[in-house]
Amino acid sequence: MNNYRLLCCNETPYDGRVYFVRDNKKRWIPSGHHMDAYGFKWEDIEIVSPDYISSFSTGRALPNPTLEYDPATMSPVIMHDYIGATLKGKGLEFGAASNPFPTSPDSEMEYADIYDHSLTSSPYSQNVHYTNAEFVTCKYITGIERMNDIPNESVDFMVACHVIEHVRNPLLAIESVWHKLKPNGKFILLVPHMDLTFDSKRDLTTLEHIILDYKRPLKERDFLHFIEFYEKAFVTPNPVKKALEEFNNQFNDIHYHVWNEVSFLSMVNYFSDNIKPWSNITYYPHLPHEHANEFYFILEK
Repeated sequence: MNNYRLLCCNETPYDGRVYFVRDNKKRWIPSGHHMDAYGFKWEDIEIVSPDYISSFSTGRALPNPTLEYDPATMSPVIMHDYIGATLKGKGLEFGAASNPFPTSPDSEMEYADIYDHSLTSSPYSQNVHYTNAEFVTCKYITGIERMNDIPNESVDFMVACHVIEHVRNPLLAIESVWHKLKPNGKFILLVPHMDLTFDSKRDLTTLEHIILDYKRPLKERDFLHFIEFYEKAFVTPNPVKKALEEFNNQFNDIHYHVWNEVSFLSMVNYFSDNIKPWSNITYYPHLPHEHANEFYFILEK
């Protein structure tokens, strides 16, 4: 690691936190264990003012780099650290909003989304649940299906946490990611398990449906997802009326598709066999933890 600083402010609201600062971003170092594990030196910490600390944009806290995979004891947050600590080089995360994925200090993160949620033009700006949220700043304003302005083979890894289910054409999105990754690059996917979310009463999305969305995209087929969503997930008295309202809303945001680990793996294998090859496919099932609702895929180019 080069060109970083360790900064600390003893005043409110920082109250003695130590930050790893590089590329105009600050990332909290959660403990002395983290300091030692990364080889940071306590004597290198600079004491600065609150205004100076606040001048840096915020990223996720540094992950614990010494974790071992133990699903019986892991929470989702610990699992994120376990995966994120391995991510190095130039990274891009889609849909981070106010909760970016943890990555190692050897990573250089940028962010992309269809809206920059740090701006008042974002639909989140009026949402009471995000009143005090601090959003990442997006370098790219684009969807993951097209990735406008992102050069091919330009990133070492890409992260999408609870994003792929919001995409109309998942195979196209995965293909776009494949092109943007460098050779040996990784695509990290966190996907909600349909049985553990509000989607539990919906029908599992079939591989045949996903292939149709890729080969013959059709708005009428997309619209059926809206009807099902408001019939079985966010239940409303008149799902067709609600679907018509939301389908034409520029801020619409539903889960188009629903998967479990087996069905998602079948889609990934289809992609690798028929569209572009992944050199390695690793996945971790959802954890037994009471708050776990997701599974994990790491696709290597």
